Amino acid sequence: MLKFVIFIPKFDLKNGQICNKKMTFLTEKCQGCHFERTNMWLDNLKEFKKQKGLTSKQIAEIAKLPERTVVRIFSGDTPNPYADTLYRIAEVLDVSLDDILADSKAVVGSANLATLQAEVERLNSELSLMQAEKAVLEDKARTLSAENDLLRMKLEHKYEIIAIHNYYNKINCER
Repeated sequence: MLKFVIFIPKFDLKNGQICNKKMTFLTEKCQGCHFERTNMWLDNLKEFKKQKGLTSKQIAEIAKLPERTVVRIFSGDTPNPYADTLYRIAEVLDVSLDDILADSKAVVGSANLATLQAEVERLNSELSLMQAEKAVLEDKARTLSAENDLLRMKLEHKYEIIAIHNYYNKINCER
């Protein structure tokens, strides 16, 4: 029986960031053999490191990670690194997590994927509504500002009329 490698990141939908949770990787077992490979994504990661020509120390410095953590990930001693850690390494290598997991039969569980897609659609529609509401409110703000300016001018004009009226009244009373 063949199992797939499953990668389930934990997303913080409010901030649009990957939470600092451990990723879940299941192993793939070849049917009829005893070979078990748990870090199929690691080959891709090592290849990207080689292409970029960086050492583990350089990656650690750029990603602001402990060198030991990076060394352990690249050596396979850390089979389930934190999502944030792997994401930061991917950024240094100018690749995405999808690139790292390519050809490793990595899939997001369909129930999780459907839930995430539904949440993304809901948030996108909410965003569209908020953007439309923002445009309406900005329009109203411009209209109210113009009305405010007009009322301020009328009030200033009335004060001028009152001042002139008082001036003439004072002159007439003094005669």
